[in-house]
This record gives sequence, C-alpha cells and structure tokens, in this order.
Amino acid sequence: MKLTHALSTYKPNCCFPALFTLLLLLGGCGQQPSTGGLSDADIRVNNQAVALMGRFEYQAASERFAELLERNPNRPELRTNYAIALKNRQQPGDAERALEQLNSVLANDPENVRANYNAGVLQLYLGQVEPAAAYFKAALATDPDDAYANYYLGQCHLRMDDEAAALNSYQAAIDADPYLRSAYYSAAQVLRKLGRSEEANQQLALFQRFENNPAARLAEFKYTRMGPKSLAIVLGERSDSTLVAALPAGPLFDEARVLATAPRTAVHGHLSTVDLNQDNRQDLFLIGGEGAPNRVMLAHQDGQFIELKDHPWKSTEQVNAVAWGDVNNDGLVDGYFCRNGKNQLWLQGEPGQWQLAGPQANVSDGEKDCADAVLVDADHDGDLDILIGNRGAADNLLNNNRDGSFRSLVEKLGTAAEAANTRHLITTDIDGDDDVDLIFVRETAPHTVLINDRLWNYNPAANMESFINTPVRALSAADLDADGQIELIGLGEQGELVIWQSDINSQWQSQSVQKTELDASATVQLVPLDIDGSGRLELLALGEGSFKFFAIRPATSRLADDKRWKAEQIMQQQFVGGMPLPIILSERGYSMVATRHKEAATELAEWAPGPGRHAFVTLTLSGKHDAAETMRSNRSGIGSKVSLRSGSRWTITDTYKHSSAPGFSLQPLAIGLGGAAEADFIAVEWSDGVYQTELNLPGNGLHTVAEEQRQLGSCPVLFAWTGEKFDFVTDILGVAAQGFLVEPGVLMPPRPWEKVFFPPDSLAGRDGYIQFKVTEPMEENSYIDQLILSSYDLPEDWQIVVDERMATGAPEVTGDTLFFREFQTPVAARDKQGADVLRAIVEHDQVAMPAGEIDRRYIGLLKQPAELILEFDQPIHRSPDLRPYLVAEAWVELPYSQTHFSAWQAGNHYRAVSLDARDANGEWRTIHPEFGMPGGMPRVISVPLDAVPQDAVAVRLRWNREMYWDRLRVIYAENPPTQLRQRTNTPAVARVVKSGFYQRVNHAQRRPEYIYQQRRPFGDVKYPTGMYTSLGEMTELVSSADDALAIIGPGEEIHVNFTEPSAPAEGLRRWYVLETRGWAKDKDLYTYQGDTVGPLPIAYPDADTDRRDALHKKYNTRFQSGR
Repeated sequence: MKLTHALSTYKPNCCFPALFTLLLLLGGCGQQPSTGGLSDADIRVNNQAVALMGRFEYQAASERFAELLERNPNRPELRTNYAIALKNRQQPGDAERALEQLNSVLANDPENVRANYNAGVLQLYLGQVEPAAAYFKAALATDPDDAYANYYLGQCHLRMDDEAAALNSYQAAIDADPYLRSAYYSAAQVLRKLGRSEEANQQLALFQRFENNPAARLAEFKYTRMGPKSLAIVLGERSDSTLVAALPAGPLFDEARVLATAPRTAVHGHLSTVDLNQDNRQDLFLIGGEGAPNRVMLAHQDGQFIELKDHPWKSTEQVNAVAWGDVNNDGLVDGYFCRNGKNQLWLQGEPGQWQLAGPQANVSDGEKDCADAVLVDADHDGDLDILIGNRGAADNLLNNNRDGSFRSLVEKLGTAAEAANTRHLITTDIDGDDDVDLIFVRETAPHTVLINDRLWNYNPAANMESFINTPVRALSAADLDADGQIELIGLGEQGELVIWQSDINSQWQSQSVQKTELDASATVQLVPLDIDGSGRLELLALGEGSFKFFAIRPATSRLADDKRWKAEQIMQQQFVGGMPLPIILSERGYSMVATRHKEAATELAEWAPGPGRHAFVTLTLSGKHDAAETMRSNRSGIGSKVSLRSGSRWTITDTYKHSSAPGFSLQPLAIGLGGAAEADFIAVEWSDGVYQTELNLPGNGLHTVAEEQRQLGSCPVLFAWTGEKFDFVTDILGVAAQGFLVEPGVLMPPRPWEKVFFPPDSLAGRDGYIQFKVTEPMEENSYIDQLILSSYDLPEDWQIVVDERMATGAPEVTGDTLFFREFQTPVAARDKQGADVLRAIVEHDQVAMPAGEIDRRYIGLLKQPAELILEFDQPIHRSPDLRPYLVAEAWVELPYSQTHFSAWQAGNHYRAVSLDARDANGEWRTIHPEFGMPGGMPRVISVPLDAVPQDAVAVRLRWNREMYWDRLRVIYAENPPTQLRQRTNTPAVARVVKSGFYQRVNHAQRRPEYIYQQRRPFGDVKYPTGMYTSLGEMTELVSSADDALAIIGPGEEIHVNFTEPSAPAEGLRRWYVLETRGWAKDKDLYTYQGDTVGPLPIAYPDADTDRRDALHKKYNTRFQSGR
C-alpha cells in the first residue's frame, strides 16, 4: 500500500479539541446518553464529577461516580465514567479495578464502544498487547473512524511484529484525523523499517509540518490525551456552542474625532506610539517633516492628547523612524532614533527624564541614512539588541552588552553587511524553530533572509528564492490561518497582493491573491492585525491619506498540500493627510490615528472602534514581574508568541516587528474573541523559549501578563519514602548535564554519576522495600543507566559522607564513602566585608549565610565576588591517619546555557569556589582554584584538605555565584571500623510512570522544595523529540551500567524499589548511599541538541552494544514531541 495523508478532504468527525481539552469540554463528543431514570440531583452530581475530571481531581471524581453507581447500578455510562476515573487515579490496583468495571459493562453490552475502547487503553498500558488489540477491534467495529482507536491498534500490531497491519492502522488514523501527529511518526518508523525510505521521509515531513500547529496533538497516556472516548461524559443533550458569531451591526470605525490641532504648516512624516509614562495609555510621537518639529503628545484620561512643549526630542532633526523598548531592563521604556545621520539612543533614567547615550554606547552606526530600525532580542539572551536597515550602506546588528554599550555584529550578517538600499525590516520566526529570523526588504530584489542558528550564527535562507527574487513595495509577516507557520504577504510593483508560504517540502511558493487599486507610485505600509474582533488577522494597507482593510482567507482546506488563498477588501477610508497609525486607545481594539490637513490647521484625528466588532482581549506582556527575581526575557516582552483559544478557534500572533511600517511602536496586543465573552486561555511562548498559560481572560479589558520566573530545567528531582509519604531529597545528575553551554564552542563535560547519602532513620521501609522516585518536573530529559543502593551499618559514634561535588577543577571527585568520628567546627566566620556570619554556618538548619548582592541581569551571578573566612581553634591537620575534608551543606542557583551565553557576550564569567589556606606567616595560599561547588539544590559536598599547610588554622572560600552556605565543618576520614556491615542492592522493581508536575515551594534564600502529593497532570513544557521508555516495568534497564538507558521526560518518573535489608545488629545504625548513573539534558535554547532526545550518551564504548540495542528496542518505544 502507498501511505497518503488525505489532508485536503479532512472533516473532523468529533469535537475533540487539540490542546488543553480540559478547558473546552465537560465531556466527550457527539450525542450524550439519555438521562432517563436519573434524578436531577444525580445529573448534577455527574456534572460535578466530570468537571472534577477536567480539573484532574481524580480521587474526588471517582468518589462521586461511585456514589452515583450505588444508586444507579445499571447505568453503563456511569460505570464507564467510574472506570475512567479509576484509570486516571493510578492508585495501586486501580487499573485492574477499572478493567473489572469495563468488563462488567461489556458482559451486558459487548458492543459498547466506550467500554471496549477504554478496556483496550488499559490493557495496552498494562502491556497486555493481544487483549488490547481485541478490544480496539471491537471499538472500531462500531466506530471505524476513531483516529485514536486506529492509532492504538497500530501500536498493538507493531508490538506483535505485524508491520503491514500496523501501517494500515496508522493510515486509518491519519485519514480520520490528520492532526494526530503520533500516527505520522509511527508510520515513518514502520516505513523506514520496511526499507521504504522515501515514503518514510514524506511522513516525517508531515509530522514536522504540524510541530508548531496548536491544533496538532500527540496520543499519550494522560487524561484528555487518549482520545475522546477516554473522557468522562455528561448526560443529556448538548448544544453546539462552537459556531462563529456574526459581527454586530454597525461600522468598524466611528466617525473621526479631533484629538489635537497644530498650525497648517505642520507636516509630520511618521507617527509612532508607546506608553512613555507608564500610565497604561498609549502616547504619540509625531516625527517632524518639511521643517516641522517633532511632537511628543501624552494621552490624557479624558481621551485627548497634551503636547510636551519643552521636550528634548522636539529639536532632534532628520529622524526617519523610532524603535521603542526597554533596552536596559529597568522597567522604563527607551527609544532608538533611526536618522539620516548618526542614530541616537535615548534612555529614560528616571520617569520622564531622558538622557542621550554617549559615544561609549556605540549605537550611532556612523553617518548613514537609516531607513528602519527595530529592538529585538536577536540572540535570545534576555536583553534587546538593535537591528538597523540602511539606505545605500551596510545594515547592522548591535548586540547589547548589558553594561550600557553595544557591539556591532555586522560581520555576522553576510549579504546584509553589503551596501544596499534597505526599505524596511521584518523580524519573525520564519522556520518555526523558536528563534527570531531577520528579513531585509530591499528597494530592489534580491532581498535578504537570514536564518538564526543561534550563538550569533546567521545563514541565508534556503528554498525562498521565489520571495527573495521578487520586487515588493511592502511586506508583512503573519500566521494567517493559525497553523503555526508564518506566511509572508507582500505588495507587488503593480499593486497585486502576493502570499508566500512554505509547502510540505519546505519550499516557499508564491501566489497572487488580488490586484488592488493601491497607487503604484505611492508609499504603502502593510500591517497584519485583527480589526473586527473575529479572531482572524486582516491585512491593513496604509497610504498617505488612506487606510484599507483586506480579509485574506484560505480558499482551500487549511491542511491542503497546495493551499490557496483569496482576498477581499472589506473597507476603506480616505482623507487629506498623512500616513495613519493603528493604535490601542481603548479596550475595543485598534483605532486609526492620522494627521488631517484642513484649510486652517492640521488635525490629529482618531477613527475610534465602531459598534460592528466583537470583543477583544488586550494583552501587555512583560518579561519580569518581581524586582527580587532575575531576568530571562526582556522586560518589554518583545519577541513573545501568543496563541489564543476561544471556543473552537485559534488565533496566533506575536510581538515581533511583522509590518512594513518604519520603526517599532510598542503597544499591547488586541486579539478578537469571535463573539465569545472571554478567552478560554492564552498560551505565551516567551523569547527565552518558556511556555506559560493564562486561563479565562475576559474580553474588553487590559491584561498584563508577566513571565513566571519558574525553574525550567535543573536535574532529575529525587524523592524518598520516609515513613508516611514521599519527601523531597534534592536534585541529582547536575554534574552530568548533556550539552550545557559554557561559552560558544565550549560545553561542560558531564560526569555521568552522582551519589547521595542518607543518615540513619531518614528512610523507611514500605512493603519490604526502600522506595525512591527519580522524577522530571521540568522541561528536560533524564537518561538513567543504573541505580544502586548501598547500606552501611556502623557503630553509633561513626558517621559517613561521600566525596561528592560538582567538580570544575582539581582535585578529582572520587565518590568514595568517607567514614569519620571526629570533626571540628569553625570558631569564627567572616564574609568579605568582615561581617560575623558564624551563627549562619555552624548549624544545619537550612538558614544560610547571605549570598551577597545578586546581579539581577543574570541567573545565579553576584555583582561582586564573595568570600568566607573560616577560623578554627585547632590546626586543620591532626594525625597522619586522619584525612581532613571540608564538608558543607549548601545549595547554588544554577544558570542555564542561555544565561551563560548572555554573561559571556557581556564579558562576565561564572566562577566556581576556590579554596585558600592561611599559612604560619599569615599569608593566603591558593590550594584548590575553582575546585567546584554544589551540584544544585541542597546537598552535602566535600573537598579534601590534604594540601593545606600543616599548621593552618584558617581557610578561605571565594566565588561569584549565587551560593548559600548552610553548615561548614572539617571532618577527619579514617578507615572504617571492623563492625561495618555493607550491602549493595540493585533494583528489585523499577517502572516508568506519568505522575505529573509537582508543586514547587520557594523558601527564603531560593531554597527549593517539591511536594510530591500536590501534582498537576500538565505543565507548560515541551518534550524534546524522540523515543522514550514505555510506561510500566523496565527493571533491567536500570540494573546494570551498560548504556542501556531508561529515558523519561517532563512530568514523568522512575519509581524504584530496593529490597529492604534485614535490621542492623544491635548497637549499629544504618546509613544508605544511593548511586545514580546517567545524564540529564534540558531544553534551553542554547543547550546543544536540546530539542531532541538523541544522540544518546555513551559512558562505556566497549560495552555489549547488542544487549544495549535489544533493551532499547524492547523498552524505548514511546514517541514524544512538543506539548
């Protein structure tokens, strides 16, 4: 058979939504069962239970369903609801109990489609492939067009080594629902296995095509992700609430009103808007033209504008455009003036106080004629850079050094560094890889499109010749049909509207959609925005004295290979005056503002929103919400992508410069609700790659959305059973970070093992096991090779620690267990300023010495180096049989690869801890320069002190990271006692579980804690693309060190049981050491290959690769990608 995708003929057979289904449904699809025989009270209880399922409160939901079943034991839909709640609750025995309930339904009704489907999902989850396949076939006999049942049946066939049947099932899934990405990937894997590489590549291309489409989805063993039949349902009729409402009666704009007047001779070349004084009102900057001065006009609460008469910008000449944004992330907007001559950067030091940046800032770009400029975080390091387009000269990119100065990256721009006539600039993510690409639109073709490959690497775009070689008078960029792929919309030399789009093979094709009547000789600007509140973007064409709106809509299915478009002019307004500006002056969407030339005066006029619009959600985005937090995204929110879901509609937009208007106006986003009263949710992807959702935003209001400063990646988080619950221990494998960027071209070498010790009585047995959970509550992967638990039974006067730390220099970390009886604590401790900090560092009370002043521009970096001097009342060295170690309970705020790059490009460097000792002459001698630090969250670290002078009584620690020292002491390691009883165990049972995202509590001094009992099933995260370990038991993957890896992703865990040893002998106490061998890799934008699971790391190149590959084939069969 030849696999197809049937995209152009796709008609959804169900209302099952694409993303965040819980927000959009109370139940499954189609007609609901009759409520005959149920009381109104029971109907309400069922509704409540379904709503609880939508909130992932499975325990409460199962209790209500059980209550209903007691009163209504013969209702199969209620029994199936109860089984679904049990299936998702995931308590011991729940899967078997749920299957019993479903089989009870099927005993009376063998063709019950919901019962068959959910029984199949349960059996597949339990690894019972043949029974699962039988249940799915029974479900498909009733509903052959169920995409999920076909997909899961394909998974069953694949596990039974029937590739042909699997391929047929995947094809059926694709035919039924082309948005189900899992089917494309699985089909590609089978085709590749069958040697049909060309077809496999086609399916993989389709899979990748939908990566950024919010309507696309993956099949997962999670509630709302297992298909519509896996949802608990409400009972009774349900009306269709997804229809698009007709526009209200009336015009889109009111008649013009006058905002201000000026002498008739005042001609202004360009209008720009920004909130200059932080009052949530858009102000105006009118660039002077033909001898007229610039004008700064502040919005007043009565809707009028008041001119600032004595503003320093009034006399600034030769201004062509202004780009607004907060370049120094101080919360006050700044302005970059693009001029015919030297450009200027105006900084707002205090509210309303403007200062011109001096020559040391290096922002002028020389004596050139600047045609366009924009502020954008080009390298995604958390600050705004300056992109400049020039006439008759090379363009430029000025990188923000975060110290008030900028450096030119012109040598990185390739053809953009050559002298040309740039007309305007566009910034957008043209290739959908989460970073910003640069488009330089020239007066004459060819244009330049630079693809951002990060780390200041830009490459000319491939496959875009149809656009690059076509002359255009104006260009804009937008996702017109909300499919996650940017389209380019241009105005040709003869007034025709042209759309360029990427096809399935990533080739950019053009099509002319309408011949307009726009004057071929006049200046035209194109701006994509939603003008009528429909939730769909229109195209605004601006000219001197006119504005016109075009509705551009798909003329074919949005999923067709050869997608076609149509355009229709929906309104126009003409007047005698200047170039209009779309601006947010109310909660009703965009107004148009322009200068109108009257006989006696020049008026500043507004065409306010008219009654013929739906409501809007208006958003102001900010990369920071708390002065105590460090920055990840720029303060202005520039470069953020927003996806809004309202009913069944998506709208996708962003805060990049996607119009041909010169400069960059900084104002809120207005997104239409299509007749709804509120947005079900918005999903924001910040410029640093962080995802964040906001729920239930009402229309006709301004909403400020600040980036949540949550931890995105760290390392796997370890929980242990302590007697009553699983308690947070620490994170692990921070020392084994894969692809972590230190600076361009330099990755941190991973050390693929780490040990954690547990004092007596800190662990408890449960059902004969010592139990741990290795979890991933963040946007990263864990690769676990082996888990080992060692026990040490020792006399009561003995203790242990482990030679463990994140080593950044000598001496080498051994991981040895250190046995000791003697130790000494400091008698004095002082920080760099001489302050007494002894009380803070002699008790292990999780209250640390102050970290020092934090550099808020970065994560985990101090403004000034810190130090700690420890004084002892006895020499550090004792007898030759006692080996001194400095041992500390401490934690550190670790940065990300992105933050390392940001600090590096600004000339700042992270320094680990150095150890000095004071000799008999009172001189400090460096013993271990930058020897290391804690590997993340609270833990115990050690460093040997053999090399300190024999008579030393003081040591000094130096660092510049955000470090928290809880307790420090010197311990004296010696040979273990003869009474030692040591045992080493490998896992008795290990399994992969989708457990969700645990609540993080941030205590004082950034001390983290995770609460395992408080979990959410979903998080604002993406899976790196690749194959993960299947859910369920996989003990042999983590039982030996052989590079056969258990791979888990966000919201998942490895639950591991070790057989509990018999009780220690009388007089002995038991200590434990858990050794984890493996790696971790986060999804930071600058982490090397952070978007993919592979390539898999290898620690043992001489290991048995056949065994490793066989184990991977057996267990690592679960594909995940994206959200």
